[in-house]
Amino acid sequence: MNSDYNNVKKFPKNKPNINSWDSAYYMKLQKEKMKNTNYPKGKNYHSSYQPNNEEEEKGEEEEEEYEELVYENSEEIKAPSTEEIKAPSTEEIIRMAIIFSKHKESKLVQLEYERGNKDIKNKIFEALKSEILILSKNEIGYHVIKTILKCGDKENIEYFFDKIKNYIFELSCHKYGYIIIQTLIEVLEKIDKNKIKIILEKLDDLTKLNVYGNFVLQNIIRILKFEDIKIIYNEVLKNIKYLINNQYGSWILQSILYKCNEEQKQEQAKLIIEEIFKIYKNGFIALCLDKDIYNKNYSNYIIQIIIENYNNYINDIFKELKGNFYKLSKDKSASHIVQEILENGNNDERDEIGKEIIKSGQVLNLINNQNGNYVIQKIIEFCSDDIRKSIDKIIQEIPDNKKHKYKYLKFIKI
Repeated sequence: MNSDYNNVKKFPKNKPNINSWDSAYYMKLQKEKMKNTNYPKGKNYHSSYQPNNEEEEKGEEEEEEYEELVYENSEEIKAPSTEEIKAPSTEEIIRMAIIFSKHKESKLVQLEYERGNKDIKNKIFEALKSEILILSKNEIGYHVIKTILKCGDKENIEYFFDKIKNYIFELSCHKYGYIIIQTLIEVLEKIDKNKIKIILEKLDDLTKLNVYGNFVLQNIIRILKFEDIKIIYNEVLKNIKYLINNQYGSWILQSILYKCNEEQKQEQAKLIIEEIFKIYKNGFIALCLDKDIYNKNYSNYIIQIIIENYNNYINDIFKELKGNFYKLSKDKSASHIVQEILENGNNDERDEIGKEIIKSGQVLNLINNQNGNYVIQKIIEFCSDDIRKSIDKIIQEIPDNKKHKYKYLKFIKI
């Protein structure tokens, strides 16, 4: 039994397959061996090893000899001459256009198309037209398609439009394809706006648009007149409840409201605003507040736009929020709505907000709140002198040895 045990400890030079206990013992032996070994300079085998002066000098000499040896035996590296590097000819670029367009050589295709005459452009387009849809969604190929749209003639652009007409929604929601649609819209804006209306008709399902499709739709709303976007306006009216609480949907709703204001379409805006009031008749305060850290409420942006651009609805919003201004002022989203009412409301509405917050006895809490301090600043800026004096009196009552606890107090200027 003892002889077997001793045999386990006598390891050969090449480590055999051993179990975990034996492996730990083997490693211990190796560490002890390393501690008792002097290693040459330049190899940090063990942190306890420190070479003496003679070893350092010897090590430096060995390194210098090695560098000289490498230099003597190495051949001189020469840069290739311009004759050795041959760029592909125009014919080769045309012949390999599809392959080049999907790889780093796509720049060659772009340059050839930009600088070439009409005949060369047509040949490149002919070579690529069978792969237009694929290239539009390719992370490299979309650059080539973008160049063709910007530098191509009307015939090629019309052919391209007909080719992708049935895939507009798919491309608009693609991370590379939407750039192609945006470029196409820019080009069509100059040559044929009627085709932009066709693109708009393909994007009528607002509930399925992602962030890329949303950018495309906003761009179209910006370009076309209100009469031309009625199809989207009608869809917005049908889907207000979804849009107002959706990040991308709220952007569309904002764009429509801005468009109505820009073109003096007050009646159309009125329908949207009244629909919002109707849906949230008993929950308007919740519409202004952040829901929670994971589910952000985007509807407060819509309320801000209504206050900024449609003053006749400020009083309705004010009445819905009255009695809750302290709570709203502390909220990250709703505090912006309170600030908008203070900026755009009448003097009576402004002073009512100021009086409500003073009566609540929470002025100092708002001053020390990261959102509420902005509301106090707006009250001081827009409310009457009596309100300002009342706030100043509250601030003056803070003892000097406690003022440092109010980190936002320095921003309150009366």
